[in-house]
Amino acid sequence: MPDYARLREYVSHRVTFDYENGARIVGYVGQTRPPSGPVQTVMVSAALLYSPAGKLVGQRPELSLVPNLLVTAQKDSGRMVLEFDSGARIVGTPADDPLGASGFLTLRGAAIHDSNGRVIERHDELVVVPRTLLSCRVTEGPLGQ
Repeated sequence: MPDYARLREYVSHRVTFDYENGARIVGYVGQTRPPSGPVQTVMVSAALLYSPAGKLVGQRPELSLVPNLLVTAQKDSGRMVLEFDSGARIVGTPADDPLGASGFLTLRGAAIHDSNGRVIERHDELVVVPRTLLSCRVTEGPLGQ
């Protein structure tokens, strides 16, 4: 399980996020939310998406993720709801998606809610890994160094 307290220290670093199904997201941490207290979202730039087999299956200029322990993932009235131990939730409509076979899920009209139920981010399209995040590790120092 990641050390959430250190995530703010990873801003500008290249980080690898490893999931229980073997999927990986690699990219530069650009921002954490909220600015203080427990981290509920991380913005990753130049994100590379790797399948459980280690194959590069996608790239995104930016990607938001919730770096907390996934508690439940279920469909409710056609929408996917991912709930995390921090109280954060992601809600969106699953898209027909070629990444699905690679361990990723694309949600359309997605919203990320904080532990108080407030929407803190909205996305036309959000790629998520509906599995537990096992670790996040720095794979390169700060940009420009």
